[in-house]
Amino acid sequence: MISSSNTKFLICFFILCIFWRASGTDFPSANAQTLTGITHFPVKTANEGRSIFIEAKIDNPTVKIHYMRLYYRQKGQANFQNSDMAEQMDSYLGEIPATEAKMPGVEYFIMVVLSNQTMITSPPSNPYYAPYEIAINASKASEYIPEKPKQASQRKTISAKDGVNLKTVILSPEPNERIPVEEVVIAVSFLGEVSSMDLKSVQLFIDGRKFSSQTKISSYMISFVPPTLTPGTHDVRVELSDKQGNRFDDVQWQFIVISNLENLSQQKSQSIRGNAFAEWKNENISDSTLSSQNIGANFSGSFGAIRYRGMAFLTSREKPEFQPRNRLLLEAGTSWIGIKFGDTTPQLNELMLWGTRVRGIEAYLK
Repeated sequence: MISSSNTKFLICFFILCIFWRASGTDFPSANAQTLTGITHFPVKTANEGRSIFIEAKIDNPTVKIHYMRLYYRQKGQANFQNSDMAEQMDSYLGEIPATEAKMPGVEYFIMVVLSNQTMITSPPSNPYYAPYEIAINASKASEYIPEKPKQASQRKTISAKDGVNLKTVILSPEPNERIPVEEVVIAVSFLGEVSSMDLKSVQLFIDGRKFSSQTKISSYMISFVPPTLTPGTHDVRVELSDKQGNRFDDVQWQFIVISNLENLSQQKSQSIRGNAFAEWKNENISDSTLSSQNIGANFSGSFGAIRYRGMAFLTSREKPEFQPRNRLLLEAGTSWIGIKFGDTTPQLNELMLWGTRVRGIEAYLK
């Protein structure tokens, strides 16, 4: 026998089911992929000329991710560049290259595509027009080293009291360079009137500690492989005088020793990776039907200092009477020289050509 209270409960339950089905909403299944959002703590500030690492994780670790991608651009630019974020233990790591970390700032957002083609972004609302912003601080090295060109950025004129001039070239590590501890070699080259220099006066200090007795010193160069350094920022200072005892200006700069974890993350993010896809679409809109077939692939990686990437997108909607819909690109280069073949978005002049897609060859030399 069913009580009146149970009867009312059953009636309410059936009415709720009817309204649910009428709204076109299915009951969630245990196998459905759901994603409430991306856990990410936005980066607020960064230093000029240094890579910016972006970390994020998904709220639901059981979903299957097709890819997580980082989009970034210098503040004021029209188009975003992008790179896939590398999977870590329980998160994803992306990198904004040091070449893009320029004043006044950098803008970025994160996009995740699930295996069922569901997409989610961070920030969750309107990321393309309201991305995260990173304020870029001027590099400390710029106080005593001009930024460009690179060769000049490591060169400094030092003068003694009698007018004798020397020039120093910081060979390694570069100012503010992030480097694993096992790769640290202190090296400075001397140019100009090197015969006036007193080799016995050369003193090398790292974090205020003197290492002159262990340093290899010649008329043209000093070099030193330091003992194990802890992760973090380290200061280097070189003192020298001429043969009359006149003191030259000190040569000073900083570099950063990165941890093994960060080194592994950088190596993983630079390993070759890519994906490919093929799809068939049949869209019915009012009385018209549109069918299309698309295939595509992309890859990226590095070989030493050379980074490369490529992409292709081919569609059955390509027609001679319309603008090209197919996309092809091959790119390779370093931070100072490179070349691109295919569909590129050169940034020549804001009044002439700035981020517009063109097909051809683009090259740069900095």
